[in-house]
Amino acid sequence: MSIFVDTGIWIGFFNLDDERADRSSEIIEGIQKGVYGVAWTSTFVLDELYTFLERKTNDTQLAIEAIKVVLGKYTPLKPFAKIYPISIENCVQTLTLANKYSDKRMTFTDLTSILICHNLKIGYLASYDSHFKGLISIIK
Repeated sequence: MSIFVDTGIWIGFFNLDDERADRSSEIIEGIQKGVYGVAWTSTFVLDELYTFLERKTNDTQLAIEAIKVVLGKYTPLKPFAKIYPISIENCVQTLTLANKYSDKRMTFTDLTSILICHNLKIGYLASYDSHFKGLISIIK
């Protein structure tokens, strides 16, 4: 079993003013305890996380520290998730998904997340985004 962690979960975990901070913390704690198996996220999700936190909170240090925590750059913390690096080939494959799911109006990052879940046979997606419904089992 494994889980992919979408940007909204990370935002809620690191931004304590977020309306979903408590639920996001519960999900991340479950990940740390191994409840969902191996956790994955992507370089594109990290980009969204940094950008959102830096822009929304106007706190560059919070954004930097959040990325460091996810990457496991603080001992004794282990990385919160494995990071999937998005390649050029993944971007080309994502364009096929963009056509397939055009009715869902998904961002390119969200489409790459679906691609990763398919490629790695990840069974669950932790996300608050409703457009993933019907594509994969959602933890929210």
